[in-house]
Amino acid sequence: MMALFVLLFYRAASAFPLHVAARSDANITIPAGASNHGDPNLLCLPADWDDIAQFIVANYVTHAFTTTITSGTGILGVVYAVAKSLLFPIASAAY
Repeated sequence: MMALFVLLFYRAASAFPLHVAARSDANITIPAGASNHGDPNLLCLPADWDDIAQFIVANYVTHAFTTTITSGTGILGVVYAVAKSLLFPIASAAY
């Protein structure tokens, strides 16, 4: 489960803008739709549908693992809380 989380996090993090050092002697080919938004040290690449889906899944799963657990809760209680949060996201909302 942790390996899946790390893989999803790495994949989602790779969609964030890439900062490159300014060099006047470097030529690179960028994909269509890339932009720097007026900042020569910034390169924003367009997001594919799988980048967006991975972000949503990673956000959903990390929400499940950040549920509030009381101290002294056993492993089964933690598993129950995480499963409940995955199936019913509003169930873990504190008010």
